[in-house]
Amino acid sequence: MFFCKKKKKDLQKIKNIVQDNITNSKEQLNPALSELTQQADKIKNEAKDVAEEKIQQISKQVKSKPIKAVLIFTIIGFVLGRITR
Repeated sequence: MFFCKKKKKDLQKIKNIVQDNITNSKEQLNPALSELTQQADKIKNEAKDVAEEKIQQISKQVKSKPIKAVLIFTIIGFVLGRITR
């Protein structure tokens, strides 16, 4: 009987230690996770801006030289069609 009570107390101590370690780990990881989230958002926004800028550049090029653009995209479509067969 005494042996079981001692084991139960030991298990409770181990449980408390594990819970403390989990809490400490969370406290250490939360700031890092927050910083990573901010960096990811910044990168996403920068990529979005670059993509929008490139779309505008291509749009201007197509408007300024529509025949050339049609020919280029026709060739690209033809090549991609041959590759995928």
